[in-house]
Amino acid sequence: MEKLIFFLLIINVLTSCSHKNEIVISDVKRPITDVLVLDKNYTYSSYTIQIKGFVNDTIIINDKYKLCGKLDTVIKTDFYGGGKELHLIYKPYKASKGLLKIIHYAN
Repeated sequence: MEKLIFFLLIINVLTSCSHKNEIVISDVKRPITDVLVLDKNYTYSSYTIQIKGFVNDTIIINDKYKLCGKLDTVIKTDFYGGGKELHLIYKPYKASKGLLKIIHYAN
């Protein structure tokens, strides 16, 4: 029994090193900012944004990425842990209809 508890504890530690937020956007006309709070005692090396769904026109993610249509996109960037939080900024630009699921995480 002690080995099982130890094993479960190790699995929990290994899987908790990634911080993740999930957003479902049904009103794509409304801008959204989501904050991912980071653990100051952990060193992160990458930031990933996964976007699935569809929009009828262009959206902007983090003022860098313009996307439109049917989406199944992964954006990966290097991140060197220089802050306490990461911001995901969604702007509708020209989109007025759609449904999106956005997952963003650091690990």
